Amino acid sequence: MVMHWIGDGDNATLTLTIVGAKGSKVMSLSGGTASPSTFKMTRPMPTQIQSASGATFLSTKQLTTRSSKPVRTIRQSERHTLPMYVRKGNDESSAWDSTVDYSGELPNTVGVTSDGNRVRMWRGAVPDASTAESRKADLLAFVDLDWSRPKNADGSESMSGVHVYRVLWAPTADEWSNDDRCLFMALLTDLFWSNGDMSLHFGGIVWDTNLHPVTPLHTAPSKRVFAA
Repeated sequence: MVMHWIGDGDNATLTLTIVGAKGSKVMSLSGGTASPSTFKMTRPMPTQIQSASGATFLSTKQLTTRSSKPVRTIRQSERHTLPMYVRKGNDESSAWDSTVDYSGELPNTVGVTSDGNRVRMWRGAVPDASTAESRKADLLAFVDLDWSRPKNADGSESMSGVHVYRVLWAPTADEWSNDDRCLFMALLTDLFWSNGDMSLHFGGIVWDTNLHPVTPLHTAPSKRVFAA
């Protein structure tokens, strides 16, 4: 996964690309941030997610009338107003639930969380520390968080940069369509892009939620290790 960001706050921009071991692009994502004072929070502008097959998905984040908490959704292109996946959770952990509008290969619910070492994606809800070991078979993918914000010549933190992360997914996803795999990767990388300039690593933030210990994939991990 190659992540490129420029700026912070209202003027931040972000591009994120998943590239296969042989150089094939699986997914690309572009977006930015805006911070309306009435929201008292940063939030992303509508985010464009592009599949290797050319399909386009849109992610938006908006306040609901029933709750002050924003709801994030992913829908397919401008022609579809109903979301395919709706996000619940907080800035460290999330659950994406599919709607009747989507009938692909992805599970109906996937959980994504960070423990400061890895971002993990689970089939179903995110397990707690006591059940993570028994849920290894539900671990679908992970991203290693080996990262440090680049420095300027004067030693201050740079507000722009490029970083490459290692991504692995379970062999099951190799059998999915390009579009399903694109959505899969967009949900896996949720914490990197869906919180505006408060996203994981985007503003130099590394959360340590300690929800469960670092564990390897239960099945032999896919050989699809990503690099620039």
